Amino acid sequence: MFKFLGDKIKKEKNKVLSYSENVSVFQTIKEIKKESSNEDKLSDKDKNFDKLYSDAFDDFNMFYENNSFNVDFLKKASEKLASAIELRPSKPKPYLLLAYIYYIIGNISLSVKYMKITQQLDNTLPQIVQLQDLLNKKL
Repeated sequence: MFKFLGDKIKKEKNKVLSYSENVSVFQTIKEIKKESSNEDKLSDKDKNFDKLYSDAFDDFNMFYENNSFNVDFLKKASEKLASAIELRPSKPKPYLLLAYIYYIIGNISLSVKYMKITQQLDNTLPQIVQLQDLLNKKL
């Protein structure tokens, strides 16, 4: 079971990236497609996963909407991603989105952790390389 540090996000508010860094990261994240499945053939567990991941993705997008950069949206997204991971730990995209969330709030060690998990599950996602480049600049 994963423990996500929602309070850590609150404490890290002052570390949120600058506007230009955020916009650059957001453009990369927009390329992470929502999981799309044939609803008729999904189990309840898969439907719940898809809903949680989709809602988390929407919360993440709300962080950028109208340039609000409200960190509470990242907290909500991370909580939904934690639940999605509990349902389907073999799906890489929730880990990748978490890696970006932790990068945005300045928690590089957790960002690296979730990036590595993503790589183990699927090293073909182009956003992994982009995140790795961003992280290398911070290390």
